[in-house]
Amino acid sequence: MLGDFIHAHHETVIWIQTNPKDTRIVFNNFLDSHFGQSLSDNVVDVALSNILITADPKPASVFSFAEKADTLGYLGRNGYDLSELFYSFDTNSIPEDDL
Repeated sequence: MLGDFIHAHHETVIWIQTNPKDTRIVFNNFLDSHFGQSLSDNVVDVALSNILITADPKPASVFSFAEKADTLGYLGRNGYDLSELFYSFDTNSIPEDDL
């Protein structure tokens, strides 16, 4: 089941990366349905061009964030353990029948 979620997430990231106009439409539809208004196409296009949608969790940034949160006291008195947070997932190992 987790593999199905990871696979769906990976496929969604690929779709977002290869369909910028459709991504804009989905994003603006979300904004409109949840906030009652959307943004201009130009604003969304510029915003999306300034971020990288990725399935890579960027472990170094997660560890850096955790260290800062711990220093500020947000992770409790006993610190934190990220040792089992990440695992590798080879998207090339997914059988074609599952795509």
